[in-house]
Amino acid sequence: MKREEQQWFERWQNGDDRAFDALFRKFYKPLCYVAAIKTKDVHSAEDIVQDLFADIFSKRDTLEIVTSIDKYLYGALFFKCLNFNKKRNINHSLDELSFDPKDIMSIPSEKMEEIELEARIYEAIASLPDKCREIFELSRFKNKKNREIADMLNISIKTVETHMGIALKKLGSIFYEYLNMLIIDILYFFSKNI
Repeated sequence: MKREEQQWFERWQNGDDRAFDALFRKFYKPLCYVAAIKTKDVHSAEDIVQDLFADIFSKRDTLEIVTSIDKYLYGALFFKCLNFNKKRNINHSLDELSFDPKDIMSIPSEKMEEIELEARIYEAIASLPDKCREIFELSRFKNKKNREIADMLNISIKTVETHMGIALKKLGSIFYEYLNMLIIDILYFFSKNI
């Protein structure tokens, strides 16, 4: 069965603009998180993601996605962030500069796996309940201590700890799932090369 996102994409290409809105709502925040990390510029991150969706929308009749929709979006975002950083003269490693921005499939598999894991993490963060997400972001992205967060939000330290526990448990399950997939990939590789 096709993933829901793939079905939305196909419905949108067949003229259903509400399906595009659903894709936008699902991926906008996680893509903004990734863009903010890659560019270290929160305000520009939103512009980059909006530009990405505008590009996609303008190519409704011609766009073909040969991977999953989420791989396509995060791969395309990777190139947009790379180009943004190049314009600001931020140094890049040579392997990043060798990618062809027109071809998402040109991203080396290990880099794509890193992008996918990062994307899953930010999707999980975006899906946290509002208060839980706010506390997690203050702790991990703004480096605030539990006492500072409690004072800022006028809540108890215990409440902060509870919300952090919920967030870390959800993120931990992603790492656990990713680790299991990595082990399966390694076992498969060795079974093919025996």
